[in-house]
Amino acid sequence: MKFSDLVKIGTLGSAIDRDGMIRFKLLPEYLDLSLTDLFLIFKNNKVRYVSVLKEDETHGMRLLLDDAEVMTEAAEEKGVIIALPSNELSELLQNQGIISYIDYDIVFSEDFIGKVTDEYDNSAQFIITVSNGDKEFMMPLVEKYVQEINHDIKQIIVKNIDELRNL
Repeated sequence: MKFSDLVKIGTLGSAIDRDGMIRFKLLPEYLDLSLTDLFLIFKNNKVRYVSVLKEDETHGMRLLLDDAEVMTEAAEEKGVIIALPSNELSELLQNQGIISYIDYDIVFSEDFIGKVTDEYDNSAQFIITVSNGDKEFMMPLVEKYVQEINHDIKQIIVKNIDELRNL
């Protein structure tokens, strides 16, 4: 496996709490993932493979990892990237029923912008194609553009997309 095969799915927090767990934040498109094994990418591009012993959402999103030393190092560095290999991520999404955003409505400032007509993972981020019949644009599903994803009603509420719509 190559470094470029890893896809960022979130980041770790900067402190280990009294329960020995560290907070984490997943990117909006991966909020429904259940984590078991993952890669941590440090700022100096050092990569560590760890297993999740426990995931808890009762007091925010927190993880207990199988390597206390690596967890402490990650907390001290702040902002360590959580990643999965792209092939494992695709399989995990399919196994957990998070298969596709196709036909999701895209809403910006309460206005319907279009529907998702295509999607793919370029191994750096998940990209969707939004079309309203007349116009089409591509958008990465990243925090900068995604405000909220509602799977129940198949809707993605977006923000900061003026420059994408005007390309």
